[in-house]
Amino acid sequence: MRSCRLCCSSESPLGVDPGDTIACVGTHACLYDIHWVQFADVRILTEIYPHKPRIYASLATIPNRDEAFEIVRRAGAKVLVGYFSPGSLRTNGPWRQLDGTPYYALPLNLDAATGEHTAQR
Repeated sequence: MRSCRLCCSSESPLGVDPGDTIACVGTHACLYDIHWVQFADVRILTEIYPHKPRIYASLATIPNRDEAFEIVRRAGAKVLVGYFSPGSLRTNGPWRQLDGTPYYALPLNLDAATGEHTAQR
């Protein structure tokens, strides 16, 4: 899958390599279409399941969302991967679309100011 290669390979601008840990959000990315995890050869550290069908909108309303993302990052996840409905995300936001697919990745290991990879703590 092209989206796996862009998210999780040595060619990845997101800094995810085979064998790394990631997190995922939503039932589609975490349960229903899990083949991308096998192709990418990554491990899912944790999963986030919003209670509403529109995942991105649900994430926006989660109390302490940024703190939850930080905990996931500190636990070792390099990205948070989700499957979002077309048009539900702004393309200029922090989520990065994976090769024109409905999969998006939120880098958890990039410095906000420089876009450079940060060392895991």
